[in-house]
Amino acid sequence: MVYKSQIVNDIGVYELLIPRFINEALLANDRVKYFFSLLQMAKEHADGQHDAGYLNSDERRACGVDDDRFDKVIQESIKTDSEHYRIPQLRSILDHILQCINDMMNPLDRVKIQLDENDGTTTAPVRNTEHYNYYARLEALKKQIYSLENDIITNRYLDIITSGKREIGDSFHLLVMDLHKELNVLQSKVSQESIDGASVYGLIEIDKSCVRAFMNGVNQTAKLKFEHVGLGTTATRSGEDLIIQNDIGTTDAHVLVLRVNKLKATLTYTDIHIQRLLFFHSLLKTYNVRWNDTKYRKSNIKDADMYHLSIGVYEATNDKDLYEYLSFLGSRIVFLIDWNRARKTLRNFIKNTNCIEILKWAADRNYGHRAFLKLGGEQLLYGAIRQIGDPSIHYGQRLDEVIGKERTIEFLRFVFKTCYENLIGGGSESLVRDRIRAELASYFRTAEQDVLQKTADHASLLVEIAEAVRNSILTIGEDYETIARNSKRARTWESKADVMVKEVCTSAKKPNVPRAFEQIIMRADDAADHLEEAAFLLTLLQKYNDLGAIYDLLNEISDNTYRDCMEYFKALENAKVVHRGSPHVDIQDFLEAIDKTIAIEHDVDEINRRVEEAVVNKVEDFKQFHIFSETTRNIERATDCIMKAAVILRDYTLGKLSMSLP
Repeated sequence: MVYKSQIVNDIGVYELLIPRFINEALLANDRVKYFFSLLQMAKEHADGQHDAGYLNSDERRACGVDDDRFDKVIQESIKTDSEHYRIPQLRSILDHILQCINDMMNPLDRVKIQLDENDGTTTAPVRNTEHYNYYARLEALKKQIYSLENDIITNRYLDIITSGKREIGDSFHLLVMDLHKELNVLQSKVSQESIDGASVYGLIEIDKSCVRAFMNGVNQTAKLKFEHVGLGTTATRSGEDLIIQNDIGTTDAHVLVLRVNKLKATLTYTDIHIQRLLFFHSLLKTYNVRWNDTKYRKSNIKDADMYHLSIGVYEATNDKDLYEYLSFLGSRIVFLIDWNRARKTLRNFIKNTNCIEILKWAADRNYGHRAFLKLGGEQLLYGAIRQIGDPSIHYGQRLDEVIGKERTIEFLRFVFKTCYENLIGGGSESLVRDRIRAELASYFRTAEQDVLQKTADHASLLVEIAEAVRNSILTIGEDYETIARNSKRARTWESKADVMVKEVCTSAKKPNVPRAFEQIIMRADDAADHLEEAAFLLTLLQKYNDLGAIYDLLNEISDNTYRDCMEYFKALENAKVVHRGSPHVDIQDFLEAIDKTIAIEHDVDEINRRVEEAVVNKVEDFKQFHIFSETTRNIERATDCIMKAAVILRDYTLGKLSMSLP
């Protein structure tokens, strides 16, 4: 890739590009020979030679030429007179020939590594004789070709382009032949070998251990890119440094180059995405890599994009430490491939900062994100959401807005892990989709279950407050310290209950949590307020020997209220397990608990009337009259609130069951 090659050159490691430029030049040789043949066959066809050859589209593509307009050139070429030919696409053909020649001269012009008999690092020296002054020859030939109008060319011009006979003068074809010979010499001099998949040349023995360590890491995680291209590695020696380059993927300006000098490894990394660059930094945090200030640069290529450049230095303590770092570094590169695509995909479901956290989590555990993308990415997740069919999800909503940030992170981690395990283990894609859908459904149920649990926890505090009231009534006139202590406890429990009410009301505003829970807990909290008030009023009572009947009635009403709170709490606990397919006994227990709360409320109403009658007939002191009256009234109001909460809970639970029926 030209742009990536330029970036490598910009950061001063041109040596790594020598094999690439030679290969590109040899490919250009294949292309230019196609165009020479095209012109020669076009001339023969126009001359009426019946045995003139033809070039088909397969031959064109095999030479690396994609433009199918050239397929008709031979058949449509004609001779206009004894010296002139009309050849379609003539100007374009000549432009391609000139470009191919420039590509072939590129490595000869730029590669100037001198012969070194000691380590064998060499390329062919550029020859300066007149015969091998390729640029001068090219310019001289170009001056001999005048303007070509209307795709008309003379026989003489065709010879200047295609002739292979030196005795009649120089030609583009002869220039290409000489360049090809020069390239073959250059290629033979740059001897290449492979070390564990890395293409290397000019290494000394000590370099090879470093390359093996680096490639050990690359090969450990390379499978996680699946069919994606990338991770090609090149290594060479430049002066006192071993230089290793990994091409990462196909993204322009995405380059990783490593210089190793003794125990010092200097990493140069460029990226157009600053977030991915910082992510890469985070992957290496286990090692003490010193990063310089990231710079924002522009390549020397005209109209090239800006890119970020960062340099990190790691100084190993010994060879073993160096090899371990090189291996770890190599193993992290795969997690940069398609990273930005994965981040953008996750951004549809959770905030960007959390997206990066998930990608880091997956990389640290060697799951990666490519398996997730390969199995569908966002479509995999949207498919699971559609199949759940939860009406609380609205178009355009992020998943974290529905089930919460923590659950979304946990779910997406499950998705990444499941996708990895499936592709590595060879499981079926349908099984992955089913597992993800089932997991997501559990998170939707969990959101509701959490609110239900908080409502049940609130009910347990309600039971504690009711018990405190009952115990206080049992000790009236005997243990005023216990009554005061019970009132203080009731006040503490009521405060805790208020906190739970706020949490449930906040959760109930989320789309996936039924608003019914807000109504349920607010009714129950009204009961907690009334019972806490009753506990306080009891601290104001004094002993009266002649009020035994009233005390008995107070004991009866407080005992019923305690049982009422217990039945309400039991109903909430049963509601946790009531769903479509629940055993009949679970539904029966739930309904019986609801029924008892309603029945007890009616009993308390009746007892309250009897208390009021007794108080009116027996209590003469106004203060005591007020205390008895307000205490029983608060207790009665509490049972009324509990009944209302229980009815809302019943209607919601039965409604949910009816909606789930086929």
